[in-house]
Amino acid sequence: MESIAGPSKPPRTGAELHQFSRRPRAPHCMSFEPIENYGVIGNMRSIALVGANGSIDFFCFPGFDSPTVFAALLDNEWGGCFQIQTQLGQRRVRQLYLPDTNILITRFLAEEGVAELTDYMPVGPDHLELTTP
Repeated sequence: MESIAGPSKPPRTGAELHQFSRRPRAPHCMSFEPIENYGVIGNMRSIALVGANGSIDFFCFPGFDSPTVFAALLDNEWGGCFQIQTQLGQRRVRQLYLPDTNILITRFLAEEGVAELTDYMPVGPDHLELTTP
């Protein structure tokens, strides 16, 4: 369907109704990274993709088949993200995992200094999972 303002969005499905209150991507969140610039963190029930820019651009919770909390990787405008940025000037970025862990370190290196983000999802007993009433 076309309107004077341009094409309209298709009607929302039941799975999308929980997302109706989301706002367009914040101006400070840049477009998503190429897929090779993402690290993966998870807890054997859920997963998140962490970009080399410090942005969580995909996160489903509490399970793999749950709706996404952040999905900028799928929809840059409406998908949402969580991002921590440094105020360093020209910088290089490195991502690495601590040995034998699923703990992801994103390191920002610049002449002014070094900033480091640590991302992980704790693996806990199943009885600690969040449930919906």
